[in-house]
Amino acid sequence: MKIRLPEKDYKFIISWILLLAAGLYYLNIGILSNNLWHEETLTAAIIKHPISDICRIAYNNGQPPLYFILLKIFSDIFGYTEFTLRFPSVIGVICIAALGAGPVKRIFGKRVGFVYAFFILSTPFITNIAHEAKMYTWSIFFTTSSILYGYLAAMENRKTDWLRFLLLTVASLNIYNYAVFPAAIAMYIMLRWIFVKNRYALKRYIISAATVIIIYIPSALNFFKPMVKNLSDFIWPLDTLPAILRAFLAPFSNFYGISLYIEIPIFIISVAFIAVALFNTFINKKAHGLMISFGMAVYLITIILGAIYSTVASPVFFERISIPVMGVFIIAFSYGVSLIREREYLILICILFFIISLPHAFYISSENLSSPIEKTTEYLEKRIAPNDVFVHFDEETYNLFSYYFPKNKNILYIGNNNHKELSAYDAYYPNEIVTWFNFYESIKDYKNIWLINHPNSENYSYQTKLIYLGAIKSTESTKRFFSQIPFFDISITKAVAGNRISESIPLTSDIKVKINLLNSYSGQVIVKLFNKNWNGPFINKTGKTNDANTFATQKGSIIKNATSEVTFENIPYGNYSIFAFHDKNNNNILDFKDGKIKEGFGNVMFYNPGIFFVESEKTQVEINLIYPP
Repeated sequence: MKIRLPEKDYKFIISWILLLAAGLYYLNIGILSNNLWHEETLTAAIIKHPISDICRIAYNNGQPPLYFILLKIFSDIFGYTEFTLRFPSVIGVICIAALGAGPVKRIFGKRVGFVYAFFILSTPFITNIAHEAKMYTWSIFFTTSSILYGYLAAMENRKTDWLRFLLLTVASLNIYNYAVFPAAIAMYIMLRWIFVKNRYALKRYIISAATVIIIYIPSALNFFKPMVKNLSDFIWPLDTLPAILRAFLAPFSNFYGISLYIEIPIFIISVAFIAVALFNTFINKKAHGLMISFGMAVYLITIILGAIYSTVASPVFFERISIPVMGVFIIAFSYGVSLIREREYLILICILFFIISLPHAFYISSENLSSPIEKTTEYLEKRIAPNDVFVHFDEETYNLFSYYFPKNKNILYIGNNNHKELSAYDAYYPNEIVTWFNFYESIKDYKNIWLINHPNSENYSYQTKLIYLGAIKSTESTKRFFSQIPFFDISITKAVAGNRISESIPLTSDIKVKINLLNSYSGQVIVKLFNKNWNGPFINKTGKTNDANTFATQKGSIIKNATSEVTFENIPYGNYSIFAFHDKNNNNILDFKDGKIKEGFGNVMFYNPGIFFVESEKTQVEINLIYPP
């Protein structure tokens, strides 16, 4: 008896091969146009260590180790170059798109699968992160495929789907820390659905979920450590809502956050298509609507939970929280577009989306936005000797120069801070971290010292302080190299060792704070000085200030021109935050009504919200109060 094999759809196979091949070519355009930036150089440094050390360093950096282990294996085989560092991210995007021929096709059909793949290969943010030596594209792949197979497992209860869901979820959690949000949300929604609609799948769900949780425990302890440490009831930083908006716009923007004014229109159009998709599926009672609802619920709740995490732990880049769930957003968008029946119009919309996305792709691939390290290297290569030392005051330049100048010693000066708070500082061994107590011993034997700084860094004052104290003496004027993104600018100053720093030198300042724009002469002004490790939020919902992190408090009366002045005396050098408010009724708290602030308030706004530098004997800052409408 002959077994008849199913006929292959060669047209379908050839179409997908051509699409993915074209995508591979397109994604490789300009892959080396930007130099490695500091996070990529950290990746390059981590993967040069043994796998056992990679796990330790990655966890110290707050990241799961799986991506670094896989990239190390890939680099061991194909070599350590900038191309081999970034090319796996391109493969990650191809894998995301290939889901259109697998679970997306299985759920929605060939049409949606093909449109989804085309949109993935065209979406600006995804094409940008294909050029990053980071785990972002693989996070999207594992999270998206985990959600798709989780849906299929809950609906059809097949063993193979449950196994895929288990493995893909474990991979997503161990490739990127913020993937915990969509994974937890998806598993919760699946449990509710199975318990109500398909209890036959409950046993397999429990086995899969328990296995995932057990494997994730080491990463979980590392990820939630800052949340447990900093948990409080304090309100969100003032820029939380704009940050959430940027997270929603992220798929249609670029990785560097440079707006080309097309993000909002494309996002509005995509939301309209998703709304049409949901309406159509529920009106016509199509099963597709469950997957769209499932995916969009995971997407929205992920961003909400990201905002909560940012509140109780520490502020984070919301765009990075939304990265793992970009795939499910594109699935919903693609399904909405695929409802257009006329093939010609569908093709036209896909082409228009690609054309509109081109400016972002062209801009990133044609401009060197990461840092001026190429010009910096040209400037230094004929001026430095192998026994010269680079002294850095910022982790980012330390990362960059440790990669691009591996033959020279690199030292990161951190003042009086605890070096254990820094991320993956031991990835660059034998380069070292020094404080001002052992700084002189680290640089005294070097003939030439090159001071490397970010002019926009919050630690820029460290260099000025060391020169002022005579620990180093500059021998040439500072040379500055500019980037299209000012944050990446680099300054270089040639210097020699000076004198040993005496611990008896008083490094203190008197901080004079002037408060402007008060709207009345009633009451008092309360000014809180926060220590350098605190960057808000400054008050809780009851109006009480965060006294646990308050360094000092002053109260001032209101004088002529509706201003007030207070002075903090003998404040040690370092970085601080100030929060001031107009206490009109003299009750010593900032008044709230219906959860909204009633009285005027403000803080210092420099490089980071609320942070300013104390580096001289006299420091003056001004705060302009704002009042609620």
